[in-house]
Amino acid sequence: MFGVAEISHPLLRNLHDAREEWLVIQFLDRQHRVVGVASYTDFCPDRATIPFRAIVTEALKHEAVALIVAHNHPSGIAAPSAADRDFTRTMAKIAAALEMPLFDHLICAGGDCFSFREAGLL
Repeated sequence: MFGVAEISHPLLRNLHDAREEWLVIQFLDRQHRVVGVASYTDFCPDRATIPFRAIVTEALKHEAVALIVAHNHPSGIAAPSAADRDFTRTMAKIAAALEMPLFDHLICAGGDCFSFREAGLL
């Protein structure tokens, strides 16, 4: 449905070039147009710094009906970690409870991009 091609290219380029881990959320309207973007620099799925409450607040502020999540791995390896998988499952459950599907979670690293949707993990 949605994946690597659907998230804005400047956003992917910025994530690939970042030296610290970033989480970026695109908020979509009913026509799947981006109506807002939020980014978090101290995001790390291995720690308890995942801003679920802030993501929901922003989604409601933008009246989003769907989300695309992207983050980077400064290590240069785009493969998802166990923490990335846990984050994606939790984010998908929260989004579904709000009737706001999570279309994809992308991991950018080393010029490559991993799509949870394309890998059948979402």
